[in-house]
Amino acid sequence: MIAPDTNLLVYAPRSALPEHARTRRAIEKACDHAGGWAIPAFCASEFWVLVTHPSSF
Repeated sequence: MIAPDTNLLVYAPRSALPEHARTRRAIEKACDHAGGWAIPAFCASEFWVLVTHPSSF
């Protein structure tokens, strides 16, 4: 089972950031993993807090 880190979730959708391409590839690779993948609840929560915070980006 592959579980992406919160940082991957934050950088992957933001194409203007230098980390975008590398993190997007990492998530795509995880999606193809034979053992499956999942986003842990705490990572989803951290992602939401980070991307919705008024001073974020």
